[in-house]
Amino acid sequence: MDVEVKVLVAGEHWAKIKSRIPADVDEKKREVWFFETSDLALKQHEVVLRVRVNRKKGMADATAKQRRWVSPFVSVREAWEQLPGFKSEIDASLTEGVPAWSITAEDLEEDSFRAATENEEGPREFFTKPQRLLVESAWPLMPWDKLKARGPIASVQWKLADGFAIERWTVGEESVVELSKRGTSQDAALDEIRRLLSADGLEAQSLEGGKTAWALTRLVRSSMDE
Repeated sequence: MDVEVKVLVAGEHWAKIKSRIPADVDEKKREVWFFETSDLALKQHEVVLRVRVNRKKGMADATAKQRRWVSPFVSVREAWEQLPGFKSEIDASLTEGVPAWSITAEDLEEDSFRAATENEEGPREFFTKPQRLLVESAWPLMPWDKLKARGPIASVQWKLADGFAIERWTVGEESVVELSKRGTSQDAALDEIRRLLSADGLEAQSLEGGKTAWALTRLVRSSMDE
């Protein structure tokens, strides 16, 4: 199983990170949303329901992900792997590396996502049956009727050479930067990230749940203040 190591860098160091992005690398701008409860119940059960919107094209993709679940039956795992948009990898940080299983549906109309935010049945109907089954295998009592769209998060991503990627998320006036590296060895990928950061006098940071937890905490807090 491939691994993706992700570390965070404080937004105040953005200028140094930005200088690492070659001028000829295209940036991908998207609006990121999550379906989540007010008490972050999905996060507590290691389940993620994410939507990324390309406002310029009026299109979106939707990902259902669960972590820490591995079926003991090879036939079950092989069945999941046959599904379009299925991906399995190790989600790794400074402190852990856990299996992550996801299904992504692409080329969705942005309007279908907007409609899904308007009623209690919307989130459940928006995600496909395989996506629902995937997350319900981790949490059979998924509170579909309690989910609300949390966002928007302004996302800009740059994919660099050698499996590196930089992504900056902004919520309100705050931002965080994620540096990631794909590979086959968690330790090797983490060492490469650390070398890259140390060249600018920076250190990798770790937060349980990564940038998703960082963003959701702020979005839920903001909704309660309204």
